Amino acid sequence: MSVEENKAVARRYYEEVLSQGNMALFDEICLECAPQGVFISGVIPSAPKGMEGARQLVRDFRAGFSDVRFIVEEQIAEGDKVVNRVTVDGTNDGDLFGMPATGKHMRAAAMSLLTIVNGQIASEQVTWDALGAYQQLGLIPVPSQAGE
Repeated sequence: MSVEENKAVARRYYEEVLSQGNMALFDEICLECAPQGVFISGVIPSAPKGMEGARQLVRDFRAGFSDVRFIVEEQIAEGDKVVNRVTVDGTNDGDLFGMPATGKHMRAAAMSLLTIVNGQIASEQVTWDALGAYQQLGLIPVPSQAGE
């Protein structure tokens, strides 16, 4: 597949699976995991492994943010790799990984590296501004400014 086709798969993943919750598309565009069993990593330390774990992680995140949007800001692709700069935007209106809803809005930056094989996502590595997100949600205090 071309790099443009790989970028289109990545965009559909963010827009249709993560933002809209289309789990049928998840099953269509995501390969069974690599032998080590990692599909998504870097979101939370205890992220579940394997395809069912990845499905559960998507469902859990969407339950915590029913209005969540994953906005693809930029993409760079080469070979079977697609790098995505993404903004995650939503209101925490449901339980999130065992934490009760805060009712607060968050907007966080994320970077991901997808490996795409024959039009399907084989793996995803994610780095995101968890500290900033948790501060916006009121789960971690924001340090006061010096001199106050």
